[in-house]
Amino acid sequence: MTDRSFNSLFRKDRMRASKRKRADAGRAVMRKGQILAAAVELFSRYGFYETEIEAIAKVAGVSKGTIYNYFADKHTLFMETVEFGIEQLS
Repeated sequence: MTDRSFNSLFRKDRMRASKRKRADAGRAVMRKGQILAAAVELFSRYGFYETEIEAIAKVAGVSKGTIYNYFADKHTLFMETVEFGIEQLS
């Protein structure tokens, strides 16, 4: 394999990886939005103490572990949900 063909293959691999990263970032934004929308619905209906992470996960269509990939704990999720709700009103 020549240096030229190696560089060409390497460049193509980097371009594919870059496209995957952008697609993954887009999915992450969508998934976080789904979680926040479900959290707004459930927190507003049942309150902080009565809302379980499992219920938010079910409504959002994700696993409980996925929620913890985006939010450290229930309190953090609640605070971001409040901010999300305020942004939606603006």
